Amino acid sequence: MNILNNYQPIKSISAANISAQNTTVKPKEYKKDVLDIFSEKVVNKRDLEDMVTVPRTIFKGYLCFTAGTMVNAIAGMLKNDKIKKGLGIAGSLISIYGTFNFVKPFLIKGKE
Repeated sequence: MNILNNYQPIKSISAANISAQNTTVKPKEYKKDVLDIFSEKVVNKRDLEDMVTVPRTIFKGYLCFTAGTMVNAIAGMLKNDKIKKGLGIAGSLISIYGTFNFVKPFLIKGKE
């Protein structure tokens, strides 16, 4: 039994016997959503990409002021006087803390 008989003969490699495969990939179908439709209607595209950097204390002040106003609004809707008074005081303190955080960068120079 000859071992060499089990193998195929070696062929020479050239450009003629290498076939090019079709490697083009179709792009995926992109379904438009609501934001794409909205952004197509915008005249100035830079309006969608503008960003403003806000110091952390001003942002924290805005959130606290908004939360304090919300707590005061909830306190105004309640009937129980003790809970109403407690929430009113808590909402006012939160709003005062938010106001302080909002104006702190302007009052104390060098901190932020």
